[in-house]
Amino acid sequence: MRNVPWPCLYALSRQPRPTRSSACRRHSEQDKRPHKVNLSVGVYVDDTGVTPVIPSVLEAERRLLKKSGSKGYLPIDGSLHTRPPCAI
Repeated sequence: MRNVPWPCLYALSRQPRPTRSSACRRHSEQDKRPHKVNLSVGVYVDDTGVTPVIPSVLEAERRLLKKSGSKGYLPIDGSLHTRPPCAI
């Protein structure tokens, strides 16, 4: 590599080949139909820009919270079962 100033290093790198998902995204951006559904992102967003949480996820979270135990932390030196015994 030549001795090139830092900001110019990016100019020497090659552009990556576009992926299929980026091509799909570009195609969707060019589509001007008002009621299109863009599936390339992988996240549903409603008309207000909110990603709703589906009821099954809310139920799973509720179940996890219900059966969760202590929120205490381990001591700074770790679990008694995994740390070496102290030399006295």
